[in-house]
Amino acid sequence: MSSSSSSSTSLEPTLYTLLPPSLLSKFTSHLSLHSIHIEPLSLIDRIYTNSNPIVKGQLRNLRFRSRKSPTSPSLIKGKGKDEEGRWVHNLSYVSAPLRSQEYSEITTRAVIGLDILGMEDEEDMQDFIASLGFEHSHTYYSTGQLFHIPLPLPLPTPNPITLHLSITHLSPDKPHTPSNENTKSKNNEPWLVQLYPSRPVNAVSINGDVTYSDLVDYMRDFVDSLGIKGLDWSVVGR
Repeated sequence: MSSSSSSSTSLEPTLYTLLPPSLLSKFTSHLSLHSIHIEPLSLIDRIYTNSNPIVKGQLRNLRFRSRKSPTSPSLIKGKGKDEEGRWVHNLSYVSAPLRSQEYSEITTRAVIGLDILGMEDEEDMQDFIASLGFEHSHTYYSTGQLFHIPLPLPLPTPNPITLHLSITHLSPDKPHTPSNENTKSKNNEPWLVQLYPSRPVNAVSINGDVTYSDLVDYMRDFVDSLGIKGLDWSVVGR
């Protein structure tokens, strides 16, 4: 099997908040007015750490993400529970949150997306990661909803971009079919809300593309426009 990779470095700003279950209905109603598309979200994020960093003291994480592509829900009772969409895999180098002053307003990470050609099998991907000298650190599972929100851009960008807002529950363990008791417990847990761009962006404009500073302004304006009291939007990320 032959494989090659391509990469590009850019920035991914993210805002976080915890949503109490009591505000979920009100919050999603507001979001539905702003969204152009809503879909179920299921993610598996496996985080790997380079045990021998090129620069001493600068650890770089490799994120092996598996995302379930959404499928049309079954309208037949009792069907569709085990009918899962296809899992799509991707690799990214992800930095720790950047600490300089220009990134203090929103949690920002440098992201290098890797396209590994000829490697779509999960085991092959994990073998490839091990060959790069990365060791598994931890895995977490996210399940919930993803809202696609348009940006008020005066001109079209060369590469389409929207805001993504995810409302999820996180778990360190793979979710199983919940019992009634587990479902009630889960319903009482706060939801993690994350607002981030559909793709990372550059610090300066390239060929008229939206810039990092513009995107941060759009994200802040959108959060303010929601007008939901009781939400403490933070720069503290995971």
